[in-house]
Amino acid sequence: MILASLEIISFGILASRKVEFNPGLNVILGPNEAGKTTLFQAMLHTLLTPAKLSKLSFRTTVAAFIPLGGGDTIGCKLGFTSLNKSYLLSKSWGGRQAAELVLPDGGRIADDQGVSALLKELLPAREGTVRSILMTYQSALAGTLADLEKNRETLDSLSAILRKTILETDGISVERFKALLEEKYGEAYEHWDPVRKRPENSRGIDNPYKKGVGRILKAHYNYQELRRFLDDVKEKEDSYGVKTGELEECMNELAAKEGFLSENEQSAADAGIRSLLEARLEAAELSMKKLQSDYDSWPVLTARLAELTGSIPLLQQDIVRLEGEKQSAVIYEEGKELKKRFERAAEKREQLKMAEDKLAGAIPFSRGELEEIEHQVSTVERLKAALEGGKLNLKLQAKIDIALTVENDLREAEEKKIAAGESLEVSSNGLVRLNHADWALEVKSVP
Repeated sequence: MILASLEIISFGILASRKVEFNPGLNVILGPNEAGKTTLFQAMLHTLLTPAKLSKLSFRTTVAAFIPLGGGDTIGCKLGFTSLNKSYLLSKSWGGRQAAELVLPDGGRIADDQGVSALLKELLPAREGTVRSILMTYQSALAGTLADLEKNRETLDSLSAILRKTILETDGISVERFKALLEEKYGEAYEHWDPVRKRPENSRGIDNPYKKGVGRILKAHYNYQELRRFLDDVKEKEDSYGVKTGELEECMNELAAKEGFLSENEQSAADAGIRSLLEARLEAAELSMKKLQSDYDSWPVLTARLAELTGSIPLLQQDIVRLEGEKQSAVIYEEGKELKKRFERAAEKREQLKMAEDKLAGAIPFSRGELEEIEHQVSTVERLKAALEGGKLNLKLQAKIDIALTVENDLREAEEKKIAAGESLEVSSNGLVRLNHADWALEVKSVP
């Protein structure tokens, strides 16, 4: 444990004072009655004196530090570190008795007994050794020696401190050993509140820690799971007990009914036969009702049959009549078709007559003339095909304004005027002529 700071709220002649301690040796200088002893007593009582005291203990320990100018409460705050973890201890006595220890993780212990218990674990030696040896002053050295002679506990604690010093001078770090112990302690008590004997922040099995679970906390979670499993088993056992009781009642009821059935077996058999006979009787009654209905409808059906039998000759006459009408309809349809054919033949005869009339008025040609006509027609068709296969595309770019005529195939000539920079495009099937005042151009395709 290393003291880091002391804040005096009100203690003896001091009030609203705060002292910060530096690492290593700290020396406090001051004239007589400046408050050096008061400062030391404030530090000693804050560290070792419980907050809740009986009236006698209060008078013999801290009553002398109640301010004379007024007020009934004294209080201090002591900051210290242990294994590089910071703590803040606050205590007050008198009109307000309270103790609070702020832990490294921000947690707080406000129970006086809990604060004292944790301080005992953090002190470097037993309380008697700290009070009589580690925190003593020159005038109390005689009392310290006397206490060592009669107090075995203090002597043993002092021996432990001396052994620690010897071990450290031999190269073995007791602090390192204690740090390992703290590490093991952390592995065992991580996220476990040893004062309240429960998980930190009351995080039980329904909201467990996932990381940093110490052995004690893990065992606690296992215990809770087993406890919950045991409760489930007991609940199911209770349920099974209820179901077993219900089953026994059902078995007893079944046995009673089986006994009743055994006693009334013949009656049950007679009842079964009676039920079968009643079913047969009901079926016979239904069949009788159906037969009665058929019997009642027999005269009506007989009259209807006679009526239908009498209508047969009339129906046969209708059949003969309809067959005659059918033959007439067939003959009529065949006549209509013959009439259409005759009309088409008359039309063809009229067309033939008109053609003969035209032929009679035509100029007669000899066979040689007809062959010549056919040859000329063939030549024209061949030239048309040649023209179609030799299409021309002509493009003329003018550098000056010009006027000319364009003859395209056999069409009439057209007058064209082209300005400088413009162009003339002509598409032809085989012949293009351009006529200018100064020149002429003819372009044609060769078959």
